[in-house]
Amino acid sequence: MKLLNLGCGGSRPKDEHWINIDNLYDLFIDKNRPERIQLESEPNYLNHDLRGGIPFEENSIDGILMSHFLEHLDIHQSVSIIKESNRVLKKGGVLRIISPDPRKFYDKTIMGDNNWGEPNYRPNITFMEYALFFYMHKQIISVDSLACMLYLGGFKEYQLSDYKQSNIPELLEL
Repeated sequence: MKLLNLGCGGSRPKDEHWINIDNLYDLFIDKNRPERIQLESEPNYLNHDLRGGIPFEENSIDGILMSHFLEHLDIHQSVSIIKESNRVLKKGGVLRIISPDPRKFYDKTIMGDNNWGEPNYRPNITFMEYALFFYMHKQIISVDSLACMLYLGGFKEYQLSDYKQSNIPELLEL
């Protein structure tokens, strides 16, 4: 089984099934930094700018995970990555996308619930503002906007899944 973890950031499983892909060398330019040394020692980490495509053959991948990745791209880049995912996935392969849920943040805010389960790193703004408009986020992704992106990317059907549910158990690892 071959699984891709696109835009992996710091979540990089060591399991032989996974190939973790990100462009983290741009963050850790100094080759002597411990983070860069760690990345270079990981045999299943591939440093690659995914805006240039996914460097795998058609129909060669069983599953793809994009966890908190698409919101860091603009809409055109997101559709392009989804098209690329469709290209490299085997028939019956699974693309799992996880992103901040704007409806959840909105509902909690309206109910006056300020307990987000995470610290508010900027006390002068709400956690909703921080989570959805985080300085590196370029878009807010709703279920409807994601459905449109998937359709434009060549996926004709999709399934919403709850937290910790997947048709491929290895995709639940992260």
